[in-house]
Amino acid sequence: MEFIREAITIIIIAATTYLLYYFSRKPANQFDRNSIVLEYSIGVRLIFIFIASLLPIIFLLAMLFKIKNYTENVVNFYVVLELLFIVFILYLILRFRKEKIYITSSGIDAYYLLYQNKKFKWNEIASISYSKLSSSIIIMDHSGRKIKVNQFLSGFDDFIKMVAKKVPVEIHRNSIYEVLKHPLI
Repeated sequence: MEFIREAITIIIIAATTYLLYYFSRKPANQFDRNSIVLEYSIGVRLIFIFIASLLPIIFLLAMLFKIKNYTENVVNFYVVLELLFIVFILYLILRFRKEKIYITSSGIDAYYLLYQNKKFKWNEIASISYSKLSSSIIIMDHSGRKIKVNQFLSGFDDFIKMVAKKVPVEIHRNSIYEVLKHPLI
């Protein structure tokens, strides 16, 4: 029985990883003739929200079926935990709707939910690095401001091609190599 549970878990993780990769590799949407927009695809949004929704359901089921002696503290803990999960899911929904990155012939415009919106011209880019932890390209300008471009954004491949064309090789060489070496997850 233990083996079957582990096999099912591995299959679910592999399928989720494949679906995230598949949905995040969609081409970018054309904003206008000279620019593209990077945003989370519907598939990526649904997968992340589904995964985030599973945890509160599991905790709720655990509370209903596993805990025999309900004390007020245990019930309060689970209620607070459920509320935190709901807030997290709402945050994900808002972030997915708001976060967009526009790539134009003149530069990059990034719009975030919680951070200040930023605009860089291509010639203002001082460094580009890759973060394995967040699966993102970090673009920094000469004043130290940063734009983070997550690999789960649809059109990420188009973004990499645009960076290779618009930014000098000595600035982007290592970061693009890292992305190619660690494709997603």
